[in-house]
Amino acid sequence: MKKESSAMPHNGNLLEKYIAEQRIVKSHLARRMDITPPSMNLYLTRGSLQTVVWWRISRALQHNFLAELGDALDIAYETKAEAKLREEIAGLQEKIKLQGKEIDEMKVKISVYESIVNK
Repeated sequence: MKKESSAMPHNGNLLEKYIAEQRIVKSHLARRMDITPPSMNLYLTRGSLQTVVWWRISRALQHNFLAELGDALDIAYETKAEAKLREEIAGLQEKIKLQGKEIDEMKVKISVYESIVNK
């Protein structure tokens, strides 16, 4: 049995790391979120942020932090978009299989025609 970690990622550190990696100016992000730079700095110190804050940050940065936090849970979850893509992939794989059979049938026909022409 897998040992569960109850430690939630430190939200402020997660945000701080992303901002540093992407070289985002904190004051510009604060302006996009319509908050003060000191409020932005406060977010970076918090271990936990409200969903509405993550929502606004994700929108401002065009990065899905909520999904990133969900990935940290290490609990399997399939989004509706992923399920739809999985279904499309299965359909395409079936189509490829059928086309492979058609190609094999065509190869047989070609070999028959070649044997007739070469007589």
